[in-house]
Amino acid sequence: MLAILVPATSSRLTTLEAVKRELAIAGTSEDARLLAYIDQASAVIADYLGRPLGQETVRETLRLQMSAEVIMLSRWPVSSVSTVVEDGETLVAADYEIDRSFLYRLLSDERARWPAAKIVITYVAGYALPADVPAAIERAAIQLVVAMHTSRGRDPSLRSESVEGIGSQSWLDPRNGGGPLPDGVVALLNPYREVIV
Repeated sequence: MLAILVPATSSRLTTLEAVKRELAIAGTSEDARLLAYIDQASAVIADYLGRPLGQETVRETLRLQMSAEVIMLSRWPVSSVSTVVEDGETLVAADYEIDRSFLYRLLSDERARWPAAKIVITYVAGYALPADVPAAIERAAIQLVVAMHTSRGRDPSLRSESVEGIGSQSWLDPRNGGGPLPDGVVALLNPYREVIV
């Protein structure tokens, strides 16, 4: 069970300025539309990655039915761990260590197994957005916003169009094997995707 104690102040993975620079837009007439695209692209990326990306303070409660070598936290990257409570007893910092989203139990400075117990972890995870988002995630967000901007008004069911003597165009069709995200965006995001074990 996960409870959000302090919600993220932003979910935007890039800035209006970065998008306008990419699109070479100088005025403010399209700001509202571009901000809506940024919000949409940020939500699509968070959904693809399997977790919110904005920095939040959360409390995660686990009821381990058997001992475990490691606890994989739901949110990452983890900035800090405030408390770890094992069956009602608050552990000191020397009793555990964090490695990305993995929480290890320590006994005498050696990794040990977590007991079958109720474990409650309070921690801060995510990125301070948009300033601290990894460059690859921001690049993916900008690419999605650019795609949204350049395809506005286009018939989404159109697969291919040819005009004799001028040229032809073709678009990705998710119904015919293509994914909902462009391949370049997927390649940028995959290293940050949630691992399901």
